[in-house]
Amino acid sequence: SVREAEKLAKELASGGALRRKPKTTEKKTAAVDPDVAALTRRLERNLGVKIRIAHNKKGAGKLTISYASLGELQPILDKLES
Repeated sequence: SVREAEKLAKELASGGALRRKPKTTEKKTAAVDPDVAALTRRLERNLGVKIRIAHNKKGAGKLTISYASLGELQPILDKLES
């Protein structure tokens, strides 16, 4: 608002510092199940790419396989099909 802008301008003119909420870039991290972490590392080692496993309390979830290009995708598919 105009009033807030005037207040900030006055504070800056008097040598005061702007008070802003620091941005938080940290994601909330839940406790990682050691078995899931081990499986993630095993898949990453076998496929050679970044893997993410996420699941809910009921056990349903998703497996994400990240790749940089279509050329990198084909060997992953070959390994999964073998």
